[in-house]
Amino acid sequence: MPYIFHLLFSVLCLLPSVFLFISCQNNPIEKKHYGGVVIWGEFREFSGINPIISVSSPSSEVESIIFDGLIKINEKGEPQPNLASSWEIRDGSLKWIFYLKKGVKFHDGVELTAEDVVFTYKAVKNPENKGNYASYFKLVKEIRVIDKYTIEITLQKPYASFLYGLGVGILPKHLLEGKDLHNTEFNYHPVGTGAYKFVPSPPLTPTLSQRERERGARGEGQSLPLKYLSGGEGGFSDEIVLKANEDYFNGRPYLNKIIIKNFPNQKIMWARLMRGEIDFSSGISPLDYEIIKSIPSFKTYSVLKPYYYMIAFNLNPSPLVAAGFSLRNNAPIKGAATKTMGILDKRVRQALNYAIDKEKIVREVLKGMGKVSAGTVYPLSWAYDYNIKPYSYNPQKALKLLKDAGWKDSNGNHILDKDGRELKFTVLINKGDEVKEKSMRLIQEQLLDVGVKLQIELIDLPFMSRRLIQKDFESAFIEIASINNPDINYQFWHSSRIKEGLNMFSYKNKRVDELLDNGRTTFDREKRKEYYIEFQKEMLDDPPGIFLFWTEYLVGVHERFEGIKVDWRGTFANIADWYVPAEKQRHKQ
Repeated sequence: MPYIFHLLFSVLCLLPSVFLFISCQNNPIEKKHYGGVVIWGEFREFSGINPIISVSSPSSEVESIIFDGLIKINEKGEPQPNLASSWEIRDGSLKWIFYLKKGVKFHDGVELTAEDVVFTYKAVKNPENKGNYASYFKLVKEIRVIDKYTIEITLQKPYASFLYGLGVGILPKHLLEGKDLHNTEFNYHPVGTGAYKFVPSPPLTPTLSQRERERGARGEGQSLPLKYLSGGEGGFSDEIVLKANEDYFNGRPYLNKIIIKNFPNQKIMWARLMRGEIDFSSGISPLDYEIIKSIPSFKTYSVLKPYYYMIAFNLNPSPLVAAGFSLRNNAPIKGAATKTMGILDKRVRQALNYAIDKEKIVREVLKGMGKVSAGTVYPLSWAYDYNIKPYSYNPQKALKLLKDAGWKDSNGNHILDKDGRELKFTVLINKGDEVKEKSMRLIQEQLLDVGVKLQIELIDLPFMSRRLIQKDFESAFIEIASINNPDINYQFWHSSRIKEGLNMFSYKNKRVDELLDNGRTTFDREKRKEYYIEFQKEMLDDPPGIFLFWTEYLVGVHERFEGIKVDWRGTFANIADWYVPAEKQRHKQ
């Protein structure tokens, strides 16, 4: 609209005419209503809710509702004040002074102070607490309290992405001081400062299936039930209740409650959504998403999800795993040992990438709602290079690389072998994920076409997380976070994070280390981009696994909910703004 037209339109709206006044109010101020409940359907199991140690996606989503960080990231990927009202940078970006908002209270009524912030950040730095934020604090030299509402953080060297790490939720020192963060009831009765607070439910008596009892007898999970108990010791029930924080420092959220119902798999969750038993889910399969888009009673949203799917290899297993034994009970595990399988040879890893038709997976499994992965940098990031292409589907090239690495079918059984061992390996997959299970059927067939035998081990998510951390696996079909800040790659792929962080795959590449180091300590964005482009090329040449695809957040929400925004940060980035018009509210509690 030309400027002169804007001006005329503004003048007309000011004329003392009732008709003109009404006609100019095409976009009246939106009136939001308090009240109502959203019932969220989820099929992924929750581990403990603690932002310091959590590594699972569903737990992280709940943590973003219960906890607040000093800063928050907006939709453009820019750090904004949150618990911190402001900050100063001194001494050439080595000293950071943060000023906290006063009067912010934890859900138990205790005021948040600088002591809580320092306690939290020291817990993040503790190498025993391997969580999503640990790598951001690697360059932190000192954290200290200046006064009740001021802290000072000193860095060893300037760090371009430092502020992103301060999005970690702040923990209450008065509840956790002296506690083992991995073994505390707090993880199942979390207390934060966030928009919603956890509501404990009455203790339940666990009922273990025979299969679960067998797992306990074998040492898997110490006989814990798969569905944790929200009122009992050590877990959650199939329903988690979050209640609006009336005293939330950013303003009371509009919805009264969020009720999270957990289901065994996507199919059952979908059936409950169709029956109206739940209002919302971000775990809809691509096929179901096409259906729900045609139903008037639902709104749908989609955006490229900042998680890449890959089959990640364990490149340096523990001695027992390398010898073909499980850490759980020293029992033999399926498949050849990783080292003897040959994936330390990057030609084998390259071959496995060429052997899989990822476009077919995106087309048939994701129904076109995804993108083939060319590595670990988020395609919506400023650092992504569209000139870098993913591995093409080329079985002939895969076979040549495998032959060059010494693998051949010496006995005519259509499985490649070397030194008396077949080329086969086992992949861990968490149960209930329809996309992964369908993808694995195609992957299994395509690898078999080039003489590679793939075995699948379905496992419940909490057990799978434990196995990954213990490096008790050969390979795993996982999704790894990759926000628009490419520095997140440091925590997964820098060799320094093998012992202390989330490099559970023992990936070690000297050039990758150099590029990631340079990327995080360079402030000029164009120069940083050059480092990350080179990083993407190096990761493709020396892949830590099989890069597969990016999916989309596929969200279905009942039409009565308003104020929803879905972007790369996830579904709940603006959960405090969700509301239901008064006339459409079903639940008044």
